[in-house]
Formats: sequence, structure tokens, C-alpha cells
Amino acid sequence: MKSVVLGVALSVVITPLFAASDLNGKYYLAGSSNCVSSSAGFNANFVSNQPPGSISGTGAGAINGTAVFNSAKGTVQFEETTMNTGTAFLAGTGQFFVASGQDSRITYKFTTEVDASGNKTLTLKPKGDATGKITFGSTAGDTITRTGMPNLKGLVTADGSIAIVGTGTIVIETTKSANTGNTSSAICNRSYQLYPAL
Repeated sequence: MKSVVLGVALSVVITPLFAASDLNGKYYLAGSSNCVSSSAGFNANFVSNQPPGSISGTGAGAINGTAVFNSAKGTVQFEETTMNTGTAFLAGTGQFFVASGQDSRITYKFTTEVDASGNKTLTLKPKGDATGKITFGSTAGDTITRTGMPNLKGLVTADGSIAIVGTGTIVIETTKSANTGNTSSAICNRSYQLYPAL
């Protein structure tokens, strides 16, 4: 009797953990924004201050632009078109309703992080101030600086081809006009979908 030994070859595919450096190149982004704003800022409970002469309101908008990833950092450029409604508070004369439309083009730099377990949870962290210009609306031509933009958190597909991110923790953003020196505050919820540029 002959004994036969069968050889079996086993192959094991090890999938490396996803890293922030896996995102590279240019991505198109599209999304939306919803904000509450106040020319007099917000208190510690995120309620708008309403002294005479101030304006508080809400705005909803559409966002489109690009994000360029270079390893674990990059730059976002987007156009944000918003339709705004609000209330102006005047001393002695009560208040009145105001409405407006505005388009702005914003640029900011960011760094990226993923969770330690490599579960493809992505965080975009704005680095420094955002800068931009208002292209239409009552203050068209104004140059602005925006500080305090929140982190955006979300998920990315296994191959890094699609990412979806949105506002993480609520923060108060401050926008300053270079033309007038005026400042306003806002609390915003933004979300983007990002797709590799063709």
C-alpha cells in the first residue's frame, strides 16, 4: 500500500489598515449648509444675543467645490450659495423681518485623521483661518476671514473613492469683513460628499 501526501497551498490576504495618507489627489465636493447667525454673537448656551441694532437669522445653502488631499493634509475650496432670513432688533421701534441671498467663495487648509483601529472613520480638521470673497449679495466684493470652523467627521470607502463628512461638535464661527471691519457669528451644520476628480 502506498501512502500519498497531498500538498495544500494556503494564501492569506492581509488588508492593511486605512490611513490618512491613503487619501491623495483632487476630489470634487458637493453638499449643503444650515446656519444660525447673529451680528451680536451667542451666549454660552448658543442663544443669539439681541441688543438694539443687531440682526439674528437663519440661512440654508448649497455647497460645491474641490478638496485636494496631499497625504494627511490638504486644501478645500468651495462656493456656498445661501438664502437667509432674519430679524433686526431696533431700539424703540421693535423688530422687523429681513431676507437676503448671498454667494461666497471660501478657501481653507486642513489636516486629516482616521481612528486608531483603521475603521475608515475620517476627520477633516481646519488648520488656521478660512479666507474668502462674497461674489454677490448686498456686500458683494467684500473680502472675509472666518475663524473657528468646526471639524468635519464621517466615513470613507475602503478604496478611498468616496467620503461623506459632516459637522462634528457644534462651535461658534466668527466672520470678519475686511472692508468694514464688522464681525458676525454663526453656528453651522455642513455636510459634504467627496468624489475623486476624473
